[in-house]
Amino acid sequence: MRAYVTVCVCLVACSGRPPEPMAVAPAPTPSASTSATPDARTEPPAEPEDPFAGTLAEVAAARGLAVKGTVLGRRVNRKEMLDEVDREIAHEVPRKALEGTQEILIALDLAPPDFDYGAAIRRVMTAKLAGFYQPRTKTMFLAQDLPVMEQIITLNHELVHALQDQHFDLGGKLDYRDDAGDEQAALHALAEGDATSLMLDLMVRPQGKTALDIPGDILAGSEELPPEAGKVPGIIVRSIVAPYRDGLTFVHHQRGRAGWRGVDAVWKRPPVSTEQIIHPEKYASDERPLDVEIPAAPGEGWEIDYHDVMGEQSVRVLLEEWLDHGRSAAAASGWGGDRIAVYSRGERRAVAWGLRWDDEAGAKRLEGALRSAFGANAGRCGKGQRGAIAVHRAGSSLALVVAPYGSGAQSRQDCATALSWSARIAKGQAQGGLTPGQK
Repeated sequence: MRAYVTVCVCLVACSGRPPEPMAVAPAPTPSASTSATPDARTEPPAEPEDPFAGTLAEVAAARGLAVKGTVLGRRVNRKEMLDEVDREIAHEVPRKALEGTQEILIALDLAPPDFDYGAAIRRVMTAKLAGFYQPRTKTMFLAQDLPVMEQIITLNHELVHALQDQHFDLGGKLDYRDDAGDEQAALHALAEGDATSLMLDLMVRPQGKTALDIPGDILAGSEELPPEAGKVPGIIVRSIVAPYRDGLTFVHHQRGRAGWRGVDAVWKRPPVSTEQIIHPEKYASDERPLDVEIPAAPGEGWEIDYHDVMGEQSVRVLLEEWLDHGRSAAAASGWGGDRIAVYSRGERRAVAWGLRWDDEAGAKRLEGALRSAFGANAGRCGKGQRGAIAVHRAGSSLALVVAPYGSGAQSRQDCATALSWSARIAKGQAQGGLTPGQK
């Protein structure tokens, strides 16, 4: 599930916090030749265009990547920062993507009927957005009300994104593309894992340690969002946290094998799926996703409004609505490929999700998890808040559909439509075979 924040953000002061360093460099004090209080008759000096140049140099040295250009710097208030995020989303994310994702979340009972996806993302940002790097303008924005310690944490994280942009074209890689949701989620995880690992390095460096020395349970606690985030659907919060959690584990795997040069090598051949992030051995073997076709429409006259690839990470995040993390991860493991779509005909809507698994055993695990989650047992439908929900498996292929809705109360005919539609999609995928050059 794409969490549509096209800037690279840092949420700090979370409910769980990474270990703090033993010592922090103090803020500079006025020199003997400079008054600590500006003369009332003069304007305060303007902030330099690159006020974070010193920190950028320190981060670059620790990361082993040379500074290749100026990063503009702005200290802004919360309203200015959120307004900038709003402008960035409006500039970079097509309206069809926001509306399509919103429709999917509501149809799959992951959000209430009156849910506003854009407002939910903004609410999370409002809770604790500390700063962000904007690739489009090469600018670092920092909340001006942050305590010194949080300024340091935020800059150490976000300026890694600036280096990623200068060396590996982070901004270009994250430009919105149709059907690239899972691939871009993998890139996002790589970016956040890289930045978080370096940030942690700098935090524990006074103790003679690196991020690789921090126990995993402490790292997991540092990835929680603040209580205010609980006011939005859980899947939004999990979708924002997942890239940090999965990305950090992946980056630490690469660092453990080949240090920071190993991470640089990954940027030169980036992962193409979140499956490769979650299972580094699949990245090493270059196991690529299956090319799953857009599911067939429910009938004549239906148009495709939106389609995307969800990926293993999104399957897990979805299942965590009903199952614990371990069971969700097990059910999502074995992902081969998928495609989800939203359809319309007049005022009516429908949703279909086609999935391919590596083997039939894995597909059966997922089938059981989905049937349990939606109450869609064999030959029966779950009663979703939008429409009847049906699940069908054919070998290692699955389909989950939400029958056409928007014209009144659900009926038995809606369930019959959902059952036949899901069977048609799953069987069609099973008979289609694999795309040449894929898994």
